[in-house]
Amino acid sequence: MKKISVKYFALFGLAALLTACSDFFDADSDSILKEDQYISEESEMYAGFLGIITKLQAVADKAIYIIEPRAEFVEVTTNAPSELYALYNYDENLAGNSYADPAPYYDMVIACNDYLLKMTEYKNNVPEKSINMTHYEALIS
Repeated sequence: MKKISVKYFALFGLAALLTACSDFFDADSDSILKEDQYISEESEMYAGFLGIITKLQAVADKAIYIIEPRAEFVEVTTNAPSELYALYNYDENLAGNSYADPAPYYDMVIACNDYLLKMTEYKNNVPEKSINMTHYEALIS
């Protein structure tokens, strides 16, 4: 009895592993937030702000690798990646160095600009009584 159930269980497991969901990674267009729909209700004001904070955290984490070895608070060991050594040694050519890539900083600036633009549009298109102005002003600042 045990051999039969183990065989069936193994056969079922093998069938489950060999079948694939071809649409598993396809995006559901209903769950994608379109640009013209962004900040259409008050809860999205907070969600957008949290998105900016997430980008800020990524930049801050990256800045630690740039600032600390250059400020000589952290000494780079022999096990450190060569890109970190280049920062530590003040190499002039940092092209291709992932630690010195300015793209996350630009991403954060673009996200802030988009957020401010969308918040202004939201405020102008929604009756003033339906928006909490204290929260709006705090998020803008």
